[in-house]
Amino acid sequence: MRAVEKHYPQLVEKYQRLFGPDGKLPSYYRQAFAEKVKGLCVQYGLRDRLF
Repeated sequence: MRAVEKHYPQLVEKYQRLFGPDGKLPSYYRQAFAEKVKGLCVQYGLRDRLF
């Protein structure tokens, strides 16, 4: 958030609404994102983990 505050101060309020006070995306959004990434990994034959 510090980088946003420094370089894009006009976006701070929007980011705070999206990420909340703890700086994390809502769990439903994280889950949807993880499912999308997993589907793309399957589609392109990539592993969805680093190890």
